[in-house]
Amino acid sequence: MKVVENGRELTFEELFKKGTRRTERFELIYTVYTDLRNRGYHPSLHAIDLKLYKRGKCAGEEPSWAIVHVLSERERITFSRLWNMTHSIEGLRR
Repeated sequence: MKVVENGRELTFEELFKKGTRRTERFELIYTVYTDLRNRGYHPSLHAIDLKLYKRGKCAGEEPSWAIVHVLSERERITFSRLWNMTHSIEGLRR
């Protein structure tokens, strides 16, 4: 993946420093994003975390296929939080 800022390609270290300053869970989202890209999907950054498009499709070509909310494998999640996340996702236009 290549990230360009002000006409200059960022190094991996620069990208991680900037990302972690802007987003608390950047390393988790980045890991999931790159894994999905490597598998041929087209994830798109979104308020929930990622919108996922089918292989070979991109944002704007068709509605998203799934919404991905990234959690750490060590993070505990209550049923009420899961319920709230599900209902907030239902309100999104794909």
